[in-house]
Amino acid sequence: MLFNSFSTIVILVFGFVMGFRAGAGIAGWLLAAVILLLFTLAMTWTAVMFGLLASNAEGAGVFSYILLILLFISSAFAPTQTMPPAVRIFAENQPMTPIIEAVRSLLLGGSAGNNAITAILWCLGILIVTYIASVRIYKRKLLSQHHIKMGL
Repeated sequence: MLFNSFSTIVILVFGFVMGFRAGAGIAGWLLAAVILLLFTLAMTWTAVMFGLLASNAEGAGVFSYILLILLFISSAFAPTQTMPPAVRIFAENQPMTPIIEAVRSLLLGGSAGNNAITAILWCLGILIVTYIASVRIYKRKLLSQHHIKMGL
């Protein structure tokens, strides 16, 4: 969390140096920070889950490809209205789009509307599912190692 928070701050500083000017007030910055921290926590537990499932380090990094696909098929680089219908439907109903739209709106001084609620719900849903899955996978692996040590 600390490393990712630091990385986010570095990106924001570079954005300001390059000319980005946020129109957000204190409330907008706080809500954007909450969404980004929830997203970071959710992705951390996603990485933990994939790390536990993987048999090697290369396999653990596969989850990053899923994130890249979701990022590219979202409103990060182009408005969803400009996308072909099938792609637009997917882009508008996956977690990255409301997260991006909410943070973008908040930092530009606008209202995030339903995107903020949707983004928070997506982050909480991913966090809860990956946390529970990670704990179960860890316990299963721990039990399996115990059985191996006991010769069972």
